[in-house]
Amino acid sequence: MLIVDFALLTAFGSSPLDIYITNPLYRYPGNTVRYLNGRLQDRVYIDVLQLSLATSSNVAVPGSVQPQDLSQWIRNHSDWDDDEKDAVHNLLFNYIAIVVAGPERLRLSKSMDKVRSNWEKALERLGFRIEIFAKAPSSSKSNPPSAQISWQAESGPVQATL
Repeated sequence: MLIVDFALLTAFGSSPLDIYITNPLYRYPGNTVRYLNGRLQDRVYIDVLQLSLATSSNVAVPGSVQPQDLSQWIRNHSDWDDDEKDAVHNLLFNYIAIVVAGPERLRLSKSMDKVRSNWEKALERLGFRIEIFAKAPSSSKSNPPSAQISWQAESGPVQATL
């Protein structure tokens, strides 16, 4: 069981409590325990998988941000065991859900800077290039934030806005 090195607790108004987990040694994936309600004196036990210490230089960066391509990138790492692949999957998809596509009030929160930085460093140590998720500013509050995605394909640079 992991004793959490750092947990950021956020609550917006009457919203439930969210916990964002980082590990300064990058041995455990960034995780979340979200939408907690109840007494604040309760304990939360979290069991997380360990990330691999090994990175493969022979595994190409994913060609797109499609979930199946990102999952395939993880599966292609033959030097990671199944638990390590699950841990990387958790880290990457938590990063996408919170940092890339999360609510703007959360993504832009100064209190999330440490979480964002830790998760990005952990992904980079695993050989993942977070530039694939380069953000474009939102044009208005009524529209959801858009993401500018670019990557290098065999035919040249590719960009898309979601």
